[in-house]
Amino acid sequence: EPLAVTAEFHHLVARALRIAQITEGAFDPTIYPLIKLYGFEGKRRIPSAEELSAVKPSIGWNKLDVLEQNRLRKRSPDVQIDLSGMAKGFGS
Repeated sequence: EPLAVTAEFHHLVARALRIAQITEGAFDPTIYPLIKLYGFEGKRRIPSAEELSAVKPSIGWNKLDVLEQNRLRKRSPDVQIDLSGMAKGFGS
């Protein structure tokens, strides 16, 4: 189901996906599962190959669609985004 978001968030996600497309995925806003797995929000760690394999299906900028009328759609229910790579600059 499409998710309604604010106009600002919609704009930011659209820009993030455009950058992901231009960089051929070098910038990927769907990396939140990796952020959690590596512990960048707290105690850092190196995940196992099995843990990495488990989150891989939920990562990929092409699994998120920007729709009209300030809506987004995840192509997989496990997709989670992290916009910290650009949100701070957007807020300045």
